[in-house]
Amino acid sequence: MVTKQNQANEVIQLAALVGTGLLINGAETYRAEDSMESILASYDDCVSNVQVFAITHYLTISADDREGDTVVLTRNIRSAETNLHRVDLLNDITRRICEESPDPARAREEVNEILEASRYPAPIYAGAVALTGFSFTLLLGASLVPALWAAAASILLMYLIKPLQRLGGNRIFINIIRGILIYIMIFPVMFTEYSDQIHLMIAGSFMYLFPGILLVNSIRDLIASDYLAGLVKIIETVLAASALAVGTGIASAIISYLFNVGQASMQALEYIDPKDPLSIFIAIAAVFAFMVVFDVRKLPLLVGSAGGGISWLIYALMREQGKFNYALPILMAIIFLASYAEIMARVTKKPATVYLTAGLYPLVPGYDIYRTMHMFIDGQHAEFISSFMRTLMITGTLALGIMLVSSIPKLLYNSKRADKENIISR
Repeated sequence: MVTKQNQANEVIQLAALVGTGLLINGAETYRAEDSMESILASYDDCVSNVQVFAITHYLTISADDREGDTVVLTRNIRSAETNLHRVDLLNDITRRICEESPDPARAREEVNEILEASRYPAPIYAGAVALTGFSFTLLLGASLVPALWAAAASILLMYLIKPLQRLGGNRIFINIIRGILIYIMIFPVMFTEYSDQIHLMIAGSFMYLFPGILLVNSIRDLIASDYLAGLVKIIETVLAASALAVGTGIASAIISYLFNVGQASMQALEYIDPKDPLSIFIAIAAVFAFMVVFDVRKLPLLVGSAGGGISWLIYALMREQGKFNYALPILMAIIFLASYAEIMARVTKKPATVYLTAGLYPLVPGYDIYRTMHMFIDGQHAEFISSFMRTLMITGTLALGIMLVSSIPKLLYNSKRADKENIISR
């Protein structure tokens, strides 16, 4: 026999499982909180006085059962990845739970099936990783040969690091090793005519590892007054980027000493010419590759790739004119992308984050983050401050544009809900 207290526990366990699944698979903290609150609200006959709280690696739920006893549940998230297919499925089942209020034990079984859903096969995932290295190296302004080299380095790096990941290695330590390995693989370029493109190749090879989205989300949280979640994400971003820069710095210093060659300078970023007809296809390919890495499936894969590519083209064309401060092209591009994501989310019945997360990557300051931390480690303090402020401005502009656009649907939804409540109260 299921007691009232056990039923409350089952409902809270269900909400926590969905929230944990969302956080593990790369959803925003506010999405996890909203989903948990919605699930608990749909079982208001057995739980009340609900309080939920989530940050990147932790969540807690507090609610009262029918007897008035308080039930508290916490979850620690030890590891996370970005799997937008699972986020989409969790979003779907959350809506269904809210509409139907099914048996919570059965609903938990369905959620567990979603969390165990397999990703793309290994060869497809590896091909996508190689495509990120290739397309982003081209997008950053490098030549074809360095881009092919970066693609090979990206895929080799993925396989070389797998043993450490299986052993549960610390993320910071793994990123340092990644930095060392990638520099070793790309260092031979120093003896070719492409030596001035070595850092573009490194950045392109690393792009699928850069915490650019995490940095944007941290600024979004800070703007939304969620200071704790924002600070946690900023710390993660700085540590992850610093570890990559430390690794390449260590390898660069040792190899340069052994081979008696100078270290390559960190040049300012120059994108591929946006007037080149191939540039838009390269940008679309870059976003497509990220969407495969993030396990996006079917129609959203094509729709999201097109949106991300067009948003980059808007930014690049405005930047090419030289009439605007770099923040304005970024703002226009992200307003387009965020609007596109909101519209496509409603057309295809998918979360907007499916289209926004991967589409952001050509705009996020991945190379700037790497360059900034590299300057800090090299002791170039004046250049570090200048690059850091630029990175912060770009990130803040991206976050502001996303929040401006995403706030409109929320305001409309809240307005409609308020109108319905007023009608009911009459």
